[in-house]
Amino acid sequence: MEAAISIINVATTFLIFIVGLLTFYRRDSKSTLYFSYLSFAIAPWLLLQYLAQIITYPTASLWLIRASYVFSNTLVMFFVLFMQAYASDKLSSAHIRLDRILVGIAITISCFDLTPLSVQKVTANLSGISSQVGPFYTIKLLFLFLCLLYGVGLFVRNIQKSTSAERQRSYILGFAIIQAIVVAGITTTIFTSSAVSQLAIPLTLLVMVVMIGFAILRHRLFDIRLIVARSVAYALTVLVAVLLYGFLAFGIVARLIFKDRQLGLGQQIVFSILTVVLVFTFPVLQRFFNKITNKLFYRDAYDTQKFLDQFNRNLVSTYDLEKLLQSAALMLEENLKSTFCTFVIMDDAKATRIVSADRRKPFDDTRLEHLRDVLDTERRLLVVTDELNEAQRHVKDSLLADKVAVVAKLAATPSSVEVGYLLLGGKKSGDPYTTQDVDVVNIVASELVIAVQNALRFEEIQNFNLTLRERIKHATGQLSRSNKRLRELDSTKDDFISMASHQLRTPLTSVKGYLSMVLEGDAGPVNDQQRKLLDQSFRSSQQMVFLISDLLNLSRLNTGKLVIEPSEVDLDELVQFEVGQLTETARARGLTLLYDKPVTFPKLMLDETKIHQVVMNFIDNAIYYTPTGGTVTVSLRETPSAVEYRVQDTGIGVPKDVQRKLFTKFYRADNAQKARPDGTGLGLFMAKKVVLAQGGSIIFESEEGKGSTFGFRIPKTGHMA
Repeated sequence: MEAAISIINVATTFLIFIVGLLTFYRRDSKSTLYFSYLSFAIAPWLLLQYLAQIITYPTASLWLIRASYVFSNTLVMFFVLFMQAYASDKLSSAHIRLDRILVGIAITISCFDLTPLSVQKVTANLSGISSQVGPFYTIKLLFLFLCLLYGVGLFVRNIQKSTSAERQRSYILGFAIIQAIVVAGITTTIFTSSAVSQLAIPLTLLVMVVMIGFAILRHRLFDIRLIVARSVAYALTVLVAVLLYGFLAFGIVARLIFKDRQLGLGQQIVFSILTVVLVFTFPVLQRFFNKITNKLFYRDAYDTQKFLDQFNRNLVSTYDLEKLLQSAALMLEENLKSTFCTFVIMDDAKATRIVSADRRKPFDDTRLEHLRDVLDTERRLLVVTDELNEAQRHVKDSLLADKVAVVAKLAATPSSVEVGYLLLGGKKSGDPYTTQDVDVVNIVASELVIAVQNALRFEEIQNFNLTLRERIKHATGQLSRSNKRLRELDSTKDDFISMASHQLRTPLTSVKGYLSMVLEGDAGPVNDQQRKLLDQSFRSSQQMVFLISDLLNLSRLNTGKLVIEPSEVDLDELVQFEVGQLTETARARGLTLLYDKPVTFPKLMLDETKIHQVVMNFIDNAIYYTPTGGTVTVSLRETPSAVEYRVQDTGIGVPKDVQRKLFTKFYRADNAQKARPDGTGLGLFMAKKVVLAQGGSIIFESEEGKGSTFGFRIPKTGHMA
């Protein structure tokens, strides 16, 4: 019996200490750190209690019991601190400040525990060692009871404000620790010197270790497998390094070379060199044993930072959503060793799209709605299927039916609208997902949110471009057909104008000829009144002839039949003739028409008929658009390379904002339409075409209300001397 008790005590003490050491190595949070401290306090407390019972020296037993009382205060304090850290996000500042007061009281009580006020003496009897407590012992028990009660209260408060997954961990953790401390407290106070105490305490602590192990493996309270692998690797490395160093330094050098003599300077140098060798071989040994222990304890190990760097490079490599998610799914499967990785993406219309590395079957939309409700209710971005409680059994069963082990919501915050979900199957090894895995999935999900949103926007732009391209193509086709129809109508119009102009030209020529004969007196004397009327009729018929000529030229221009027929032309004589013809018209409108005649002027090769019409059109326009009392000045100049014809008036001018439209077909400015309602808008258009066809350019300057200058400039190339 005594041998069994000894084995159980030693084994349990060692196991508790190892758990504390491993969790201390992890210490990624205050709760983990305080749990390791709690383990470190329980192990010596248990060992001191056992040693006090088996040592037969009363004095030694007395101090062992007093020391165990000190550790009992310590473990209760760390229990309170652990519970406080475990529920730190749900406590007020008053709770957090209370720990300092409790620690101070515990230190004071520990000082009294080392005096006879707590334990006066111990006596040996047949059942073991019994202790005689002092007057302070009752106060100590009361304080410890209140501390335990406060810790339990913190634990209950934490459960009330925890999510369902946190409650699962809390139930296991709380029951494991509380049953151990309560049983230990009862046995040490009631059965202080019996075998019950010696068996109950280590067994209940062993139960605690087993239950915490379950919480570790099932609910990832601490990621112990990585700690075990790293600890074993580190221990093996240190062991081999120490043995190697000891063998080289002492086994070979000290014994074989120096023969146990006192080491001098040379020997010390040799040992220093061996130390340097040890320093350089230590990392090599550590990497070697890390590799071996990973295969033994942690087959799914991977380099988190390396994976995240590679994953981030993949995110910025493309905007194609399908390629982006397929590549991400493949990387997650390879590194996390998942059976599958599937993305469920929702666009703006809430339509689902399934993307995976292996083209799995789509995730059912009804199940997705249930999953969304759970995530929104829990206000979480990630859930592990095994952690869902009984209230969410329907969702859990649905996920298990699809073999989904982890679900991550792709959203900025738990309350944000999601862009989709990340679904992971169970691990190929059958192991649960570790804390490292969950942290990686959380990071990956948060980074995917922006990447998926950018890819969706890019797709939207691409689809809009395709739609716009189709619409442009359709509109271009319609426009092309409309243009074709317009060209047909324009051709029909040109044919009609050409035919009508030819038909009108013959009778107008006859009318003009007969009017000329009457004015010249061939039909008898004509009085002044008759001459005035006949002269007006002759000018009107002349205008009609010019209009018909413009229409014919326009028709020829549109059909490509406008032909320039150059001949020797005396432009000075032509201009002088036209000024003479229009002088009477200008005088009748109260204007002064002047011609700045050059002394000499060369003859040019021009189409006389067409250039004559241009010269007349510019002078005629100046007369009609200049108010009474104004002046129209016609000039003809020769430069070394060209000749210039200008008609300058003091008329109404052309508004600046419409000057660019002035030489287009059928266009007339508003002020011009008011001054001369019968204009066609063809004169300037045809004048420009005729001048350009003969290698010249138009001269135009105007300011509204102050007059205009119209004319042309024609090169002297090919002129007659």
